[in-house]
Order: sequence, then C-alpha cells, then structure tokens
Amino acid sequence: EDATVVYENNDQIDAGSYIVIATVIRPNFTTVKLEGTLTINKAEATITADLIQTFTYDGTIKNISASLNHSETTLTYDSQQGYTNVGTYAISVEAIETDNYLAASQNVSLVIEAATESGLVFANNSFTYDGTAKSLIVTGQAEDATVVYENNDQTNAGTYNVIARVSR
Repeated sequence: EDATVVYENNDQIDAGSYIVIATVIRPNFTTVKLEGTLTINKAEATITADLIQTFTYDGTIKNISASLNHSETTLTYDSQQGYTNVGTYAISVEAIETDNYLAASQNVSLVIEAATESGLVFANNSFTYDGTAKSLIVTGQAEDATVVYENNDQTNAGTYNVIARVSR
C-alpha cells in the first residue's frame, strides 16, 4: 500500500502495440522497473445500410443511404452511386482499413421502380352507326408516351371492350 507506481508510455488510444514501463517505488526497497506490452487491436468497422433500397422513378438521381461507425475514412461505392432510370443496381459500399479500424464492405441493391402515370383519361363513349370506324382515345398522356390500342376502331353496331396500353 505504501508503494508508488509511475508509468511510461501508458494510456494509449490508437490501435497498435506499445512497450509500457512501470516503475515501482517503495520506501526501504529497491526501485523496480517492469516492462509490459500494451496491445490495442483495430476495431470492427460497421457499415449501416438497408440491403434493398427502393425508390419510384421521378427523373431525379437516386442514391443509396449508408453510414459508417467512425470518421477515419469515407465510404466508397462500386460500381457507382447514383442512378436515374428504372432498374435494379448492385452497389458495393466499402470502407478501407484505417489506423484504428478494419476494412468493411456491404452489398446493397438500389431498386428504382416504374412510376405510375397520372392524369390519364380513357372515357367510355357511345356512337350511332354511320358506316365509319369509331374509336376511343386516351387523353392526358405525356408527349413522350406511346399508346397502343386493342379492339379499337370498330365500325359495326355493338359493345366492344377496348384496351389501351400507355408506355413511357
């Protein structure tokens, strides 16, 4: 209880291996120097991200969201970060090994789903027979939309089920 210990090279923070010297001083005793090795292992890096990240197409660039549990490096994205068109994109999120953290990677899927057209009108209509073809027409579609009709352009009297496929 009456001994005093003085440390050299102790209280380390960063990962690594350190030689620590402890000098033990006690009245009426010879001073003793002890040597030990203090080892601090690198911590696990953790990438937090939903494995599937889904968006709806709106013409803007979509990026995945990911975070890292430390600030010694930044995340990188392979093959790229940021897509606009409808599709499923495999992206590898990576953090390199740093002074205090191990390397980490996470595979994420960025899914951009097709948007639903809005403002389309395909109204029923009734005509009187006059020998000419009668048709229903979709309105409200975008300029770059394509409309393909099935069972349209009827001439004879009757009730017809017309299908319009709008694609963009």
